[in-house]
Amino acid sequence: TDSQLEADESFVLSLGTPNPGATVGNGSVNGMLLNDDQQFAIQAQTASVAEGGDGQVAQLNFLVNRTGYLNGTGSVAWRVVGEGGNPVDGADFVGGVLPSGTLNFTSGQTSQTISLQVAGDYRLEASEGLRVELYDPSTGASLGNASATATITNDDTGLAIATTRSGLLEGDGGSVIHEFTVTRSGVTTG
Repeated sequence: TDSQLEADESFVLSLGTPNPGATVGNGSVNGMLLNDDQQFAIQAQTASVAEGGDGQVAQLNFLVNRTGYLNGTGSVAWRVVGEGGNPVDGADFVGGVLPSGTLNFTSGQTSQTISLQVAGDYRLEASEGLRVELYDPSTGASLGNASATATITNDDTGLAIATTRSGLLEGDGGSVIHEFTVTRSGVTTG
């Protein structure tokens, strides 16, 4: 017994030399060990998504495939973790927590989709990385590609104002020009 995803295996059972006075009519038979193991693997269907504004919801999809023995049920747990220098946290998702769950496969079912609901906001922040990990496969199952990554792309623009020249005396006639600089940051196209 094992949980290795492998091909069916054949074997030959042969009887040895019988005791004196005995004969062997058919000294060998062929047998087959049928693989009953399955393997789960994940891939990102969407590598990145713009987060959107307050109240908007964007979606990231990950496909989980099951291969091997499909004539029974199987399950695998999954979770989202932050990735890279600017990792996601619970506030980046609808519900306010890092998503997780368990996929339950029925007999014959080969794939399921994990859909992450990204909560939009207007906070000026860096693009954020995430990884969806598969873990704890059901008995008789193993993990192939156990994780996939994606990015929530910042699509917000920030504005800042700074005094360039001000604090001038008003004078008794004419006008005095005060200067200010407005700086745009974040998404600066459009």
